[in-house]
Amino acid sequence: MKLKNLIQGKIYTAKDNPPFKTDINEDTAAHYEKLRKNFEKTYKAYWDAVKDFQLALEKQGKKKESVSVHRKYVTQVLKFHSWFRQWIRKGFF
Repeated sequence: MKLKNLIQGKIYTAKDNPPFKTDINEDTAAHYEKLRKNFEKTYKAYWDAVKDFQLALEKQGKKKESVSVHRKYVTQVLKFHSWFRQWIRKGFF
């Protein structure tokens, strides 16, 4: 508690100004590892769904649209995924 925030005449207790932070954030590397594994698993499922969609387009004779879907996926999703992996490797936590 800062001195300028004190009110004259008020009695302050230890509860008003605790000596340490009481709510401790206990995020550990194990927690992040669990989240990373979930990300990898869902990423693979997403990629499989995109490939299935591409095959369906190709079966309908829409090769150009299939290639377009693949290119969009590569330019947007894969770039994010590679950035995310590098960020994890650097040990952001």
